[in-house]
Amino acid sequence: MPEKIGDALKRAITQERAVEDVKEKKKEESLLMNPTRLAIFQYLCKNPCSKLRAVAQALELAVPTVDWHLKKLVERGLVTSKKVGKNKIFYPAEMIDSEDVEVLALFTQDKAKLIISTIAGNPGIAQGELGKKLDMYQQEVGWYTSKLTEKGVLSRTIDGRFRRYYLSENLGDVLRSNRKRKNLFKKTLLKALKSDGTNPEIIRGRGETLVIQIGSGKEKYMLKVNLNLIPSFLTNEPKSTPNLG
Repeated sequence: MPEKIGDALKRAITQERAVEDVKEKKKEESLLMNPTRLAIFQYLCKNPCSKLRAVAQALELAVPTVDWHLKKLVERGLVTSKKVGKNKIFYPAEMIDSEDVEVLALFTQDKAKLIISTIAGNPGIAQGELGKKLDMYQQEVGWYTSKLTEKGVLSRTIDGRFRRYYLSENLGDVLRSNRKRKNLFKKTLLKALKSDGTNPEIIRGRGETLVIQIGSGKEKYMLKVNLNLIPSFLTNEPKSTPNLG
């Protein structure tokens, strides 16, 4: 019996909708083809161990928006979250060793980073002089230096009535150790991108910057990842603490 025109039309519409549903599903599954999520992920690649509000502020996005996108990235395995103290921090999966998260998270705090940078340029600086250089109250400097010493970022010596600070050898070990993880991170990232359906293609894979093209056709994006976790002010080996007796 010949198919009625109405039935044929309905079937054609149903098939067309099915194709559109598949396209839409594929689009939804490709997380990093969303410009906002791509921006968030790329920010975390440059600033691992960042807090939710720091990401939102840096990218000028609403906190609930960033929170929603981060949940998607964590669910898909592109990003890892960890509770550090009262805060939850985020970093690209396998980019850093989970045991070193608390130490590296300190580099995202402006005042802590300023103190570390100053001590790196002035090894053996006394706490009082440090406060004057940074125009910070001694109580505040004391709190940060104690915290940084406790986490193994700084080492402290007593020189008469002065407390002198240096970058600890442990910090150098942590940074170098995580720098060696870049091959593991690269493999993990490419695997996740392939699973995400973004057709990753490495444009530049040598040196300290990884550039990956994702997408296909006219819809393509460039993902740039910094593979060097050592801050510029720590490019030299941390000087060991002298024995003052």
